[in-house]
Amino acid sequence: MKGEERRSHARVSPDPAATLAVTRASRTVFPESRLSCQIINLSSRGVQFASSVPFLLRERISLEVAFPSWKKILSLEGEVVWLQTVPGQGVRIGARYLGIDPKALRKLASLAATDSFSM
Repeated sequence: MKGEERRSHARVSPDPAATLAVTRASRTVFPESRLSCQIINLSSRGVQFASSVPFLLRERISLEVAFPSWKKILSLEGEVVWLQTVPGQGVRIGARYLGIDPKALRKLASLAATDSFSM
């Protein structure tokens, strides 16, 4: 059904001061390998972000998520699972986390449960 919610994990919209650094695995193909991107939302399983630079489906990426109230940067590995071009705004990208460690998973899950960004 069109418009039906398919997501099974709660999403959290971050503090506007939150940062996301994305590093592309293929530095030889993409000279701009490390990019600063805007987080649109995140969950315990993935992140949606905006970029002025296009990505490829199934592209491997490294993510560094930081919030002003966090003591540490959260480093994750991911894979691009969907792309949406937004005219005049760039690209929205959906990425799922790969091989996430249990501690990071608990932190991300607690964001949705408490709507809290303290780490």
